[in-house]
Amino acid sequence: MAITTAPPPSAPTDVDPSPTAPAPRPARLPKLPAPHILVLVALGAAVAGQGGFYRNDALIVGVLLAGAVGAMVRLHPPSKGRRPVQPVTVALSAMALWTIVAGAVDGHVADALPTVALVAGVTATIAVVRRATQAQRQEVVHALVLLGAGAAATGWLGVVLRAQPWAHPDGGLWRAATTITYANGAAALLAAVALLALSQIAVQLAVRLTARSSTLLRIGAFVVLVGLGTTLSRAGIAAFVAGFCLLAGLLGPRRMVATTARILVGAAIAVAGVLPSMPVGSHPRPLWAFAALLLGLAVAAPPVADRSRRQHPAAGYQRRGPTASVVVAAGAGVAALAVGSLLLMGVVHVDLGSLRTNRVTLASPDRGGETHAALAVVRHHLLTGVGPGAAVFVWSDSGQRLVVDRYAHDEYLQLAAEQGLIGLALLCALVLTIAEGARRGRRGSRDDPLARAMQAGAVAALLALAVHSGFDFLWHIPAVALVAAVAIGLTSSHQAIPAPTPKLQEETP
Repeated sequence: MAITTAPPPSAPTDVDPSPTAPAPRPARLPKLPAPHILVLVALGAAVAGQGGFYRNDALIVGVLLAGAVGAMVRLHPPSKGRRPVQPVTVALSAMALWTIVAGAVDGHVADALPTVALVAGVTATIAVVRRATQAQRQEVVHALVLLGAGAAATGWLGVVLRAQPWAHPDGGLWRAATTITYANGAAALLAAVALLALSQIAVQLAVRLTARSSTLLRIGAFVVLVGLGTTLSRAGIAAFVAGFCLLAGLLGPRRMVATTARILVGAAIAVAGVLPSMPVGSHPRPLWAFAALLLGLAVAAPPVADRSRRQHPAAGYQRRGPTASVVVAAGAGVAALAVGSLLLMGVVHVDLGSLRTNRVTLASPDRGGETHAALAVVRHHLLTGVGPGAAVFVWSDSGQRLVVDRYAHDEYLQLAAEQGLIGLALLCALVLTIAEGARRGRRGSRDDPLARAMQAGAVAALLALAVHSGFDFLWHIPAVALVAAVAIGLTSSHQAIPAPTPKLQEETP
């Protein structure tokens, strides 16, 4: 009995196919396989369900992510020695294990389960996104921008129409809270999504995007930025600026300014149109907000023309339309002239006292009290913390009233108070593994401008989330954590799936 390998499909055979038999037609696969679709549905469920913060919504998100893992295993069954365990998975597993240990030391292991479940969901999301091809990753980013634009639209409508819980009054101003129903959490999510979108727009000429896809992406980024501005989150806007500066450093300042200036200016015009509707004591002005939105959209939506083609009229291309700088200057000038004229004539009266007092300032007495209370807890439980979910911060406000809160609005202090210095050390290890994975992914995509831009946008989004985490509690919101997980997956290089080994068949004598 001899063992031979099966001939390849292209090898000639002795049996001629029937002339009447139709040739097999290749199956049309969806743009995204089931695991990635389930991850996006889970993220959408988290955003729509108050960020997935409450138990019932978190359970739905967990079931969807479990289904995504099952679908991924079905598509790519694990085989012995095929893939090593990723360092990010090891670092996240170590953090989950220490969370359980810290809960056991405190005597409340059950309190560690929500954190462990969230870490498991983040790990699953990273694993699914890592296995996506470059085309699939682009589809994931576009779907994420669409999801962010939908959430941002609810926040804008909430402010303009005074619709709770999409918006809520805070410090004398109506702030966009979106479907997450928390303004600062919504700002963190929108800032990360905006940076991912702008990174793709910055290389739209290099990757030869079609005019339609380029315009849709610009509109999505514009809406997301408008939603970010209407949250009035100081930390969210500062985090976006930090991420944008990093993105400009990675992709080039000139390219970022040339391709995104109109979007930023258009979003600023639209946010300015919402300001008259924000003071609690004034009546909403939806017409002014809608007019400013249309004007901003007219400035932001047109794609940037390919200047390289303009320089070659012999090739059949002609210079058409004004340059980006002219459009930006004209749009900003028209908007400033219109708003200034209306203010001078008294047609629009804007009370910006609450905005100057509560938003355009770095002072925050409540946050200062929370910080001192959290530091006191850290000093008394330096090594292991008080246990996950067991931190309670008590301080006196400026009126000598006793204030109690469970959240320090600083995730690093929160982690130190609940899990001690060991938890912080494990977090540092996680950050280092993410940075190393991003470095390897960027080195492996030198010849692919779209992949490099996507990785740069993901790194900028992670930086924005890291900066914002020092001012708000974000890691307790599954929607924000899952966006961070998607960004971590995008920073890595694509894992090529090896071709299956040819089957062996027996040849009978």
